[in-house]
Amino acid sequence: MAGKVTQCPGCGIRLQIPGTPEPRTSAGAAGPRAKAGPVKQPMVDADPSNVNAWIGLGLGLIGMAVAVGLLFLVKNTFIGQVFFTGGWVNYLEFLLFFWGLGILLLKSKKIARQRSALLLDILPERISDRITPPIVPAFVDHLDNMPPMARDSLMVARIRKGLELFAARENNSEVAALLSAQSDIDANRVAGSYALLKVFLWAIPILGFIGTVLGLSTAMAGFGAADMSDMDALRDSVSGITSGLSTAFNTTLLGLILAIILIFPISAIQKREEDCLNEIDTFCYENLLLRLQGTSGTGPASDMSGEAIQTLLEQMQETSGHLGQLGSELTEITRQHQAALEESMTGAVEQLTDRTATALEKSMTTSSKYFEGLERGIRSLNHVLGQLGGEKVIIQQVAKKSWWKFGS
Repeated sequence: MAGKVTQCPGCGIRLQIPGTPEPRTSAGAAGPRAKAGPVKQPMVDADPSNVNAWIGLGLGLIGMAVAVGLLFLVKNTFIGQVFFTGGWVNYLEFLLFFWGLGILLLKSKKIARQRSALLLDILPERISDRITPPIVPAFVDHLDNMPPMARDSLMVARIRKGLELFAARENNSEVAALLSAQSDIDANRVAGSYALLKVFLWAIPILGFIGTVLGLSTAMAGFGAADMSDMDALRDSVSGITSGLSTAFNTTLLGLILAIILIFPISAIQKREEDCLNEIDTFCYENLLLRLQGTSGTGPASDMSGEAIQTLLEQMQETSGHLGQLGSELTEITRQHQAALEESMTGAVEQLTDRTATALEKSMTTSSKYFEGLERGIRSLNHVLGQLGGEKVIIQQVAKKSWWKFGS
């Protein structure tokens, strides 16, 4: 695209690409040197997320030296006293703090390199607007001819794996599953790259508390060894206690301040890297998956001849006939089972009906006998009451007996 007007793949603005400079010629050359073709370079196998911790330590030592030098210039101020009265604990806190900043600086450069790859035309439409198996080698060659820093990016590596799988399987769903799995792997790798920084965030405040304990123990030890009867010794002991307390509180104060300061750039860098992964996922979906022209099966379908297709259709028809026959047999078996079930249910219902009718008939007979006896008792009672018409009835309860005595 040198010397042409094109559209930026990142922001969409049309811009003029600078032209190719004229090649330099050696003394006595008859003309310009012939233009060399693109040279393919091997893929760089580098970790795009994790950085070299020892390089970060070197950068941290440089930053720590500069910071200590600046604090030495203001040694008599409050900030200088907070640092220089803490002893070796404050120096160790400074070392972890600037070591973490060095790692963040290296990670920031890696993230900038990953985001710069998003501005490249990884799958140019000038090769083809659709990605088919015969076109895949052209796209792979385009990836091989890219600069090493771009070929080292997460996006280019992921797209290359997707193209290679598509060329072998010609299956869109398998490519989508591969890209999803690779996205999870990259996300886990990014999360694991912050393990050492999280250790620093935990260790810096702990060092501050360790300095507090050391300062308090020193102060208490000096006070316990002092002679209470000697005022000069007691004065020196109080001075030692004051110094120990100053050391104790200054180490804790410095550790908490450094931890608070360090957590903000860590969160910002991590958020930026996660956003980069989301943009890579979006790019792979919009520029790779939506342009794939493959099959939905488990292998190539374009290599099947007409005879093979005809054989496949005949086999499918034969299988359909077998399935129809099996369906008819299953229907007949179902009908027979249904008839047997209906016959069995009918017999069971008839038996239950007969038993129920017999039981009801016996119950009615017994009830009729009870009602007849009750009717005779009521008639006898009516007859007795008729005979007692105008008589006075006296009811007397007789002790030690369970019946009533009637008299007139």
